[in-house]
Amino acid sequence: MRRFLSLLLIGGFMLAAVAVFAPPLRAAAPKPGDVAALATFVIASPIAGLPWVICIAALSALITLVKPERVQREASVVNTHRSTCFWWGLPTGLLLLMLMGNERLAWIVIPLTSLVIAVGFAGIGYAVGHRLLSKTHTFPPTVVAAIGSAVLGLAFLVPFAGWVLFLYVACLSLGAFRLTWFGKLAEQMFFPDDIK
Repeated sequence: MRRFLSLLLIGGFMLAAVAVFAPPLRAAAPKPGDVAALATFVIASPIAGLPWVICIAALSALITLVKPERVQREASVVNTHRSTCFWWGLPTGLLLLMLMGNERLAWIVIPLTSLVIAVGFAGIGYAVGHRLLSKTHTFPPTVVAAIGSAVLGLAFLVPFAGWVLFLYVACLSLGAFRLTWFGKLAEQMFFPDDIK
């Protein structure tokens, strides 16, 4: 717990340093068509995002097809230890965002972060799909992950609230990936009561 708090404190100091040394932002004067453009964006955003939802569902199904045990393990960790996943994912996400700002590291960090979030997202999609489909019929894990990811992707398309939900799910997926990465060692460190 002490190590987690020190990481959180270091992350807070790094975030404060970024805020202090960032150049000040200047607000632009609103133009007459800004309200109409915002309304068009809010209405057209969910419609334009439907191909994205299909791609996310297909990617989750592919990840589940390749590594079904990993996706199911991440889903179980998210179901049982959601707050732990979030609080491990938040500082990890902030650290990765800071590393993405470095030009030399960005070409390595951005694809790896995208892959980690995609694997974690497949696990969360599997958990959502399992909750939605568990009372009907028994489906293969790929179908469960695809349906759950599609439902989450549709929820992400809701303007403003969906964007906040996306950030929350991204933190959950980073934390779930990080907690399940070390296998039995992570289970012994973080969840000693769950080991039989």
